[in-house]
Amino acid sequence: MNEKLVKINDLNSQLQQKAVRDFARFYIRLFKHENLEIVANATAGHFLVDINAVIDRNRNIDLVELLAKSSTLSFNQYVQVLKKIDQGYFETGNAEIPWDQWEKQQQSKLATA
Repeated sequence: MNEKLVKINDLNSQLQQKAVRDFARFYIRLFKHENLEIVANATAGHFLVDINAVIDRNRNIDLVELLAKSSTLSFNQYVQVLKKIDQGYFETGNAEIPWDQWEKQQQSKLATA
């Protein structure tokens, strides 16, 4: 069954929040491993400085709290990043390509460029 894909700005606010939380979880992991090149390349670095500042200021809190704080305080910046990445979303708010798989695809593209 083919589900219709939509863009991040076509999701309602509740589903946008879910999409942002899912991406923020992935992004925070990359941040903690100092491995943001893939996202920076995909977005030309736009909006990442603000997101990184919030994560850095709150780096000593537990991951669950950091995820909540980052996805709330940087919500608009995350949405802008997701627009730049231009991934499709199911009407459930789930990304078409899981973020770990998306990262591997981006790494492959860079390796063959």
